[in-house]
Amino acid sequence: MTTRIYLDVSVTRFLSVPLCMIAFGACLCYALTMRYNFAEATSTSCHVTNLLPSFSAATGDFTLQRCIWRLLCGTACPAIFLGACVFFKLLRLYNFSVAKAAAASVCKLSWSVGLFMLTVCGSREIFSVHAFGFSAYALSSAVDIRFLAYLMVRGLTPSGKVDTMGNTCSRVCDVSFIGAITTYIIHDRFCITGAYTIFGLCEILLIGANILIHLRFIIEHLSEFRLTIE
Repeated sequence: MTTRIYLDVSVTRFLSVPLCMIAFGACLCYALTMRYNFAEATSTSCHVTNLLPSFSAATGDFTLQRCIWRLLCGTACPAIFLGACVFFKLLRLYNFSVAKAAAASVCKLSWSVGLFMLTVCGSREIFSVHAFGFSAYALSSAVDIRFLAYLMVRGLTPSGKVDTMGNTCSRVCDVSFIGAITTYIIHDRFCITGAYTIFGLCEILLIGANILIHLRFIIEHLSEFRLTIE
């Protein structure tokens, strides 16, 4: 009996393309928002000066940006979901216990689902769903980045290389995660000028660190693998 192969592609290409789609979509939405919707995107409920739109505003508050973001991110999410399963199999291949591999993969799946939730539900549509999605994305991606950094710095990746870039991304993630929580609370309770601008910057740094460390991990340490679905 002949085995039919439905998909045979390098892991590097399969996982890096959707991440690049998300990065491109975010950059394009921010650029369009800053150019055409700056005043509305940076307005706040307490009318303090704000110089940077939030991620939610840039990708979900305006029709053109919302369509671009949902098209690119919605197309990329299925591949990222499958990537979490690939990650589980990879960790098991390198003798991680089932519990550790499952925990790491669930964490990766959690931020993927969180990203999908905040994509399909804008902050002006169903705020509770959007807020939960962003919280799940921020917390899960922070943990996931730390785990990837641990693998890279200790040389526990398939390539066996020691990669110190993981530490850099992890530090950026820690600072931006704590900064986002702190400045959001400060803005929400005290409406201090500049707090929401820093919050928006922390969002960008957190998302950027997540994309960057995953691209580095995929390109530098998974280049020898192929994904085959029969």
